[in-house]
Amino acid sequence: MHIYNSNHYSSTMKQIINDCLHSAKENPFAIHYVIVDDPKYYEEIFLKHTDTIFNIELMTLSSFYQKLLQIYHQDFIKKNRYSKSFRNY
Repeated sequence: MHIYNSNHYSSTMKQIINDCLHSAKENPFAIHYVIVDDPKYYEEIFLKHTDTIFNIELMTLSSFYQKLLQIYHQDFIKKNRYSKSFRNY
């Protein structure tokens, strides 16, 4: 996770985009989440620097929280099913 703090918006955005694209090229099978306030706007900016953003997901903070809750819930259900199947033996 990277947190960027700066008073220079345009240079910070360029740095975020470059870092994210570089990391996405190095790790093509990992999904890279970028939390922004307006995903459609930032998608256009990313697409100016690259043709595709197949492993980069732009989302709002609330969407990110929802995704985390879904992942946690799926893991909880899997663990619960696994423990129930052990108890049946």
